Amino acid sequence: MRLLRTWEFLVVFGVTLSSTVNAQVPSILNPLRRATVFVSVLSADGEKTGSGVLLSADGVVATAAHVLRNAKSAKVRIHTGEEYEVDGVLFSDFDLDLAIVKISGFALPAAQLGNSDSVAVGQRLLAVGSPLGLEGTVSDGLLSAVRLDNGTKMFQVSIPVSPGSSGGPVATQDGTVIGLVVSQIRGTGVQNLNFVLPINYVRARLQSASARTPTTLAKALGESAESGASVSLGLGDVTVNDSLPLNWNVLDGVELILERSNDQSRERTRVHTRYAVTRDPSGRLTVERHQFDTLQTVAAMSGRVTMVGTRSSKTVFLADRSNAFEEEEVISPERVGTSTARIITRGGDVSLKPFNGAERAARGLPRGVLAPSLVAGALAAYKGLLPDSLQLWHVDAVTGAPRLVRFRLLRRETRTVPILADGISCDVAQLLDYRALPVVVGMLVSGTEREEITLLDSAPHLRVSADLKCLRLQ
Repeated sequence: MRLLRTWEFLVVFGVTLSSTVNAQVPSILNPLRRATVFVSVLSADGEKTGSGVLLSADGVVATAAHVLRNAKSAKVRIHTGEEYEVDGVLFSDFDLDLAIVKISGFALPAAQLGNSDSVAVGQRLLAVGSPLGLEGTVSDGLLSAVRLDNGTKMFQVSIPVSPGSSGGPVATQDGTVIGLVVSQIRGTGVQNLNFVLPINYVRARLQSASARTPTTLAKALGESAESGASVSLGLGDVTVNDSLPLNWNVLDGVELILERSNDQSRERTRVHTRYAVTRDPSGRLTVERHQFDTLQTVAAMSGRVTMVGTRSSKTVFLADRSNAFEEEEVISPERVGTSTARIITRGGDVSLKPFNGAERAARGLPRGVLAPSLVAGALAAYKGLLPDSLQLWHVDAVTGAPRLVRFRLLRRETRTVPILADGISCDVAQLLDYRALPVVVGMLVSGTEREEITLLDSAPHLRVSADLKCLRLQ
């Protein structure tokens, strides 16, 4: 599951360099570009791409583990255009977000690896990769800070990257590799805030990994179950989220409208979210979440607005730790068709159909796990002030497995929030009361994904941002 559930519109800020303009690339970078590879993956979740770097002349390649998650097969394309099947996995660690794989190559152009402990904050760095599939993209930025993430050193860099850049090398200006792109922070107002795994973590595992017999992609990187199959999540009789003091009733009647604009593409997205909290016939507390997104384009000359597509989602969740919820999302692009994804849980079992994958099932969910769309809702329903840190478990919308999200409080400040009076829907709102309210700014961390989030300081801790146009409380 993604932490950002609304559509993102990404721009590649790097400079794309093709073979026709190789003369413009400093010759010292040519070996690095030749050692950078394009990774294409076929999985039960669909097709995806990433980047990687050749570590040896006989075909040892490092990339980000999340690029290969659930892979059925994968190919590596080198700078000459030649493609190689991934023979197997030599090392994988999702906590580090590192995978080392093997292809059957000979006399390949390996990168020169440096010492990541030798770089300093403020130093200029370069990245090479394939953002959005644009191979051979070179971009630069600074080493902004050195962070610790659960005991692992990470480089925070200002180098712009996009999907497809993951796993690509980051180097000093002489072309020596000091890290791999692994993740980025996404959120309102966040730009060029990306994270790099220091190359010393790779070097420490390279010798032993190279001596191993490759393991299959499915075994090492978590192949998803095929259609109709059922797999065990292997968690036993466990309860999660039981330490969270939640008051779901505070969400009853809440609604929010966000409007995001992309001036370059002249696109506008409107996101309308509503909550309702009721009781089912047996008296169990039921939380419903409805969201409707519209994507529009605005003509440059006439200002005419055209709807490109819609995305709607509905979640019905029994808040009694019985693991009963249903979630469905429907995308209806104009002139293209409709695509549906859904998740249904009953007790310890989950069945799901991703947008681009086969239906499958799993068993062994822990009790108390949340629906994917209710992570922000659970934060909003937290009783009292938000603590410095807390963790929530939800179901991954792609794999069906439980997934941990950590919230970390960064700072408290004040934001101006458009509040709507009771009894009026945001759909017909005319008059809003713009109030300066205390908020908390925090970070959501799930695996390699990081997202900055701003919430009301007092309950309900609803999400607020610069693109919030209307907030209706109870």
